[in-house]
Amino acid sequence: MSRDQFDPDLLPYRKKPYQRSRTQKPEWLNRLNESSKSFFEDVWPAICNDEFIGGGTLTPVEGVTDVDFARQLDIAGGIDAWQLVNSGSIRGIASRVQGANSYRTFTIRYQTAQGNRSEYHKRLLALREPDEGFVFPHFTVQAYICKEYEFQDIACIKTRYLINEVESLKRQGKLDNGYNPSYGVRSLEDGTQFYYIDWDYLLNKFNARSLKVWWDLRVYRTP
Repeated sequence: MSRDQFDPDLLPYRKKPYQRSRTQKPEWLNRLNESSKSFFEDVWPAICNDEFIGGGTLTPVEGVTDVDFARQLDIAGGIDAWQLVNSGSIRGIASRVQGANSYRTFTIRYQTAQGNRSEYHKRLLALREPDEGFVFPHFTVQAYICKEYEFQDIACIKTRYLINEVESLKRQGKLDNGYNPSYGVRSLEDGTQFYYIDWDYLLNKFNARSLKVWWDLRVYRTP
């Protein structure tokens, strides 16, 4: 279902926004960077109980794991947090949280500022070589948060669908062939390059078992 087709009455969060818990926050929360902290405090509470996500508890890699190992999990595996689902199983989540404007796209780094291969190639390798058992995130979550107006757009996709779609577009030469509002390449001044794919494009391509989008969630924060 695209954003233009979206019926706000189908979204329970719009009528009953979540509130942050008044319980004491864990000490490790203060050690998170701003993106990780926002994912834990703003994004996860808004989506965790959705059937697509599956509930359970979230443990960020940063702040509770040895610093060097946490860095390796992030760089090599793309794991930003562990989700312990109610069944007792565990899976990894990759998260990216941005402020200000909501582009409503997934972005995945294709090239670093140094010209090295980045997360896209590592996720693709893990998918291409399943017998090797390389770790990669089950979910990729991207969120755009405007704290001044207290709204957020959030999308969650099963990582394999995101990477496979990027690879499919890349093979067809569509990602590097001029500007397209649905997908393409973004380049930063330092040489870093990202592939982007629009959420509406993905919603029209995949079913509800692969992707979920939450538009304009309202956030009411307790003191």
